[in-house]
Amino acid sequence: MTKKTTNEKIDLASTKTNSIKLSANVVVEVPQYGERINNNLKCIEWGSDSDPVYLNKLSLKCTSHSAIIKRKSNMVGGSGWQKAGLSPQAITFLKNKANKLNLDKILKLVSHDYEQLGAFVLELVWSKDKKTIAEINYIHPYNVKVVPADKIENSEYPDRDGWLYSDSWDKRHLAKHPPVFYWGFDEDDWNTSL
Repeated sequence: MTKKTTNEKIDLASTKTNSIKLSANVVVEVPQYGERINNNLKCIEWGSDSDPVYLNKLSLKCTSHSAIIKRKSNMVGGSGWQKAGLSPQAITFLKNKANKLNLDKILKLVSHDYEQLGAFVLELVWSKDKKTIAEINYIHPYNVKVVPADKIENSEYPDRDGWLYSDSWDKRHLAKHPPVFYWGFDEDDWNTSL
């Protein structure tokens, strides 16, 4: 956020930017967030490419902001899953043995992403018999972009969104890390889903 001081009267309803008038002579401009379609990749961009970086830097630079995010994410998922009264199968599932992160650690990461970015991403991997979920993988939201169902050409699932994953969305690195397409989660479909 940028703060500017002015002695002019500003009609906030007529301005095009998101502004908050704090006092008679202090107006704070708030970053605008929105969605736009990337026609080359046919995916939804999350604000501008710098928005997630801005939120991350804000958390790193401002100790108050960082402390609030940490506190809120710890209240949501910092203690992990409550295991009292769970079956042995549920305890085994929470260990997430096929992954180096157990579900307590994944919950902590997801809680932080949700508080900082307002989003989180999990990859669900079906079991070999395709009846249960065998593994849950954490994916950082920076690495994923949504592909709306109406932008997927020749789709066998016309009402189902998809996802593009890349290790780096930086234009300089896209050739080295080309996006991989995944279908969105569907409990009736056994494919790997996000």
